[in-house]
Amino acid sequence: MNAPMHNQTTSKVGETAPVSETVKKWIKKNNKIILTVGGAAVVAAAVLISRTKGLDTIEEFGKTELFPESVAGIEKRQSPRPHSVSGYQRMTKYGMQSVSPYERGAYRAA
Repeated sequence: MNAPMHNQTTSKVGETAPVSETVKKWIKKNNKIILTVGGAAVVAAAVLISRTKGLDTIEEFGKTELFPESVAGIEKRQSPRPHSVSGYQRMTKYGMQSVSPYERGAYRAA
């Protein structure tokens, strides 16, 4: 009945090694595999990002600006025209609430 569990390593007879030691040993043993998989994931992510940006090579990816200095061609948002919103009811956590009609879009200088 005192047999050690199969998924835990034993340091002395009857004692189990802490999980942190087991993980450290596993990382040392599989270091090359971990680095290979991690490197492949980084390369795959870079290729995926470059493809979504419409770039052909990873070299071009490094040359692009994510936030260009000038934002030409983007117009400033226009304010909405004044209009009336009719009354309605909405559900809140306290029950139904009536909202009175009101005006929107007519921003006045304060």
